[in-house]
Amino acid sequence: MRVSVIRKDASIFFSSIIVYSHEFYHVAAEYTGLSVRQMRFDDLDARDTYDGIWACASICHLPEPLLRQVLLRMAVALKSGGVIYASFRHGHFSGTIEDGRFFTDFTETIGSSLMAKIPVLETVDVWRSFDARPDKRRNVWINVLLRKSI
Repeated sequence: MRVSVIRKDASIFFSSIIVYSHEFYHVAAEYTGLSVRQMRFDDLDARDTYDGIWACASICHLPEPLLRQVLLRMAVALKSGGVIYASFRHGHFSGTIEDGRFFTDFTETIGSSLMAKIPVLETVDVWRSFDARPDKRRNVWINVLLRKSI
């Protein structure tokens, strides 16, 4: 039952999926039935293809210089008026945490400063939210919604 719901919901909102992790690639393909590409965001080479890009807690693992490049690639991949949703841990940290994962944390100010360097993307909204996982409820996330203005 759960798999069919995921498959139905995914096909309403997504036409294709890009994942970096080999494990997630197989899970995404199995559960959604959609076209899945295994690649890094910095290898994104699409042009004027997508109405929207959903990057929930994914590009937050990039260092700031690469993050800017990836956002530019995403902008190129969007159709005019297309949107990007992305989320970042709230804070001032940039580096590797105990479990080996890299994070670039954001505040509203840091996010606005980075987005200002990408003039083709207009900031539509920035908001805070709490982590949905029961054991991580105290974690705060910065959410950004961007629109390609050209």
